Parts: sequence; structure tokens; C-alpha cells
Amino acid sequence: MTLIRSTSAALLAIVLLDTRPSAAQGAAAAPDEPAVTVRGQTYTPRSILARNMGSDEDQATAFPPHKVIGNVYYVGTRTLSAFLVTTPQGHILVNSTYERNVRTIERSVAQLGFKFADIRILLGTHAHGDHQEGDALLKELTGAQVMAMQEDVAALQAITPGGKVHPIDRVLHDGDKVTIGGHNPRRASDRWPHTRCHNVDHGSAGRRQVVQCGVCVELPRSRKGHE
Repeated sequence: MTLIRSTSAALLAIVLLDTRPSAAQGAAAAPDEPAVTVRGQTYTPRSILARNMGSDEDQATAFPPHKVIGNVYYVGTRTLSAFLVTTPQGHILVNSTYERNVRTIERSVAQLGFKFADIRILLGTHAHGDHQEGDALLKELTGAQVMAMQEDVAALQAITPGGKVHPIDRVLHDGDKVTIGGHNPRRASDRWPHTRCHNVDHGSAGRRQVVQCGVCVELPRSRKGHE
């Protein structure tokens, strides 16, 4: 769930609260509440989620790929995020989204001038199909190492498009570091039950900056050669 067309911070909070994993799988759906009315329009958790997910066309149509900041690029669709973090030693992709979108992501990466085959690490914001269903195909095409938090393993193993076993090459725990080319994307402590954060250490003109689009990207001091 990305590119949230935000009406207010309160609306985002509602979505995050509503999408927490259920303690009892298969239980009756929770009430669609609370509701918030903004400028005459009433929003509920489900209505906001449906709006942000968009239509099937929105989920499958590439949003123009572009630089977010430094060496972080957006390569997802209109409503499903995927971020490419580039380094001279190989790249990191955050979110494969649905399997049907993997080739779309590939074209977006190429449009930016990078090689899809140079993706070395695949991370995900959390274990839902709209974020990580395409992991197996992406690994098949690139050979990337799929890394996942321990808490997400069981849910990921249940995501098997076309009967494909969901690959998990490394299980991460809070505080673990993942390093490539001097860049260190690491899973931060849980800030929300639904979406955890990845931090990426990167040099960009000596500045420390944070980008938050479903993932957290932290950009501290400059590293020569990584501009």
C-alpha cells in the first residue's frame, strides 16, 4: 500500500490500526471503525484501504520511475511501492509486490539506466502478497538473496503463487545488519504493528535525511564514490 493520497495524518493512523494481523485467523471480520469525517467525507479503515490500493489497473500500471533522494529510486506501480537502492556493488530492492508486477519493476529499473540482474538483496516491508508475492520470481530472474524478519517467516511461507515455494535466504532479527557496498539497510525496531521500517545508511552530500514511504530510508554522512 503506497502513494497514499493523504487527507490527514489521522486517516493513515486508522489504516495502520485496522491492518494489524489478526490474532485469530479466520475469525469474523472486525467492525469497520473508527470512522472519521473530513470535509464532509466519511472515511473508515476499509474505505481508506480500498482507496489506497486502487483498481487492478492502478496496482499493475507502472508509476513513472524516478529518484526519491540520493541513490533511492521509486520503481513501483501507481499504488504498490517498490524502491531500488543502488550501489556500485549491486542493488537492493524493497518490495517485489505482486508476481504479475515483477516484469513491470524490471522495466522501470531499466528505464532508470540500471540492470535488473544487479539486484543482490530483496527486502520487504511486511509479509502481505501485495508487497512480497513476487519474491520467488524475482529471485529466479536475478539470483537476489531474499531476507525477511523472523516474525514474517510463517506468513511468507504461506505466499506461494503458482505453487512456488517462498524463498527465504536469511532470517533477520531486530538489530541485525544487512550490508552491501558500504550501504547498510537494517530493520529498525517495530514502530507500527503492520509496517516495520528499514533504515539505509547512505552518503549524500554529507547530509542526514529520512525518507518514509512505507519504508524508512536514513541517509547519513557522505561516502566517497557512493554519490
